[in-house]
Amino acid sequence: MYYLGFNNLVSFTLATLVLAIIPGPDNLFVLLQSMSYGKKAGFYVVLGLCTGLLGHTLLVTIGVANFIQTNTYAFRIIKIFGFCYLLYLAVRSWTTPINKITHHVTMLSPIQLYRRGLLMNLTNPKVLLFVLALLPDFVNVKNGHITTQLATLGGDMIVITFIVFNMVAYLGSTISKLFLNNGQSQYYLTKITAIIFFLIAIKIIL
Repeated sequence: MYYLGFNNLVSFTLATLVLAIIPGPDNLFVLLQSMSYGKKAGFYVVLGLCTGLLGHTLLVTIGVANFIQTNTYAFRIIKIFGFCYLLYLAVRSWTTPINKITHHVTMLSPIQLYRRGLLMNLTNPKVLLFVLALLPDFVNVKNGHITTQLATLGGDMIVITFIVFNMVAYLGSTISKLFLNNGQSQYYLTKITAIIFFLIAIKIIL
């Protein structure tokens, strides 16, 4: 019989909500992308990030995360790939052309934005460690099937993250409309975004 417990679920939801609001690589990534490309772009990035969270949850649920955490070689590969991907995004942002007529950056397709969010999440080993550390803390063997508990908590985490990050995307889009409506502002935004991507890459590799 499976029973998660209402109080346990509420505690986990509040913890996830707080952690989703605290500034970090993922929500900062959403903010910058929505500032550059708009609210809809932020939505597709969030969709990709949440798909990555689903992947991390599945890894924790089936136990693969423990292997990745303890296998130094596998863990380093993920970190290096994430580092290289963020460097790639930094270069792309730095060299993004500004349309001289509309004063906006060249728009990316929904697939490109979704892929950015997905790869950003999957190649950040700290996300996997976070999910691995958080989910088991709210699982109780006495409450029933462990896999079902992990899946329920993971689903709750994805929903909360989806809501909060879309609010961040809306904030980024609003900021862009209010303050970044000219070519010069967009130019500096692309440079700042590139620098932040580079700093996140350094943080991940270290």
